[in-house]
Order: sequence, then C-alpha cells, then structure tokens
Amino acid sequence: MVVRHAISAVTVLWLALSSVYAFAASPPKTLRCGWYSWDPYQYVVVKDEYRRLTGLDVQLVKEIFGRIGYEVAYDEVS
Repeated sequence: MVVRHAISAVTVLWLALSSVYAFAASPPKTLRCGWYSWDPYQYVVVKDEYRRLTGLDVQLVKEIFGRIGYEVAYDEVS
C-alpha cells in the first residue's frame, strides 16, 4: 500500500514538473498595452536615432509579465 502511494506521488510530481517545463518552453504570449508620456513613469529615450520606451511603469510591467511568460507591446495613445 505504501509503495502504491509513493508511486502515485512520484507520478503526480513528474506530471506537474513536466507541465511546468512545457509552459516555460512555450512561446511567449503578447500583452498589448497603451502608453502616454508621463515622466518618470513612461517616457521615450532617444539615443543614436533609436527610440526606446522606458520608465518606472514600463520596466515594472515588462519584468512582472515577463516572469509569467508574456511579452508586452506598447502602443502610444493620446
């Protein structure tokens, strides 16, 4: 009986870990987000003719959603 429960526990653990690996290996989903200029939360930095959106809110959202498998795409709004 104990062996049967141990085998069941190992099987459940293996299935759980393999599903987590499959989730992590899947391509990232995209979250669409609107933004407007509001220093220091969201603003554009121009360096060598390259525009990059940055700021406190932008970095926090990218980091948080990146950890759960999402990419964040920003669209400028009025």
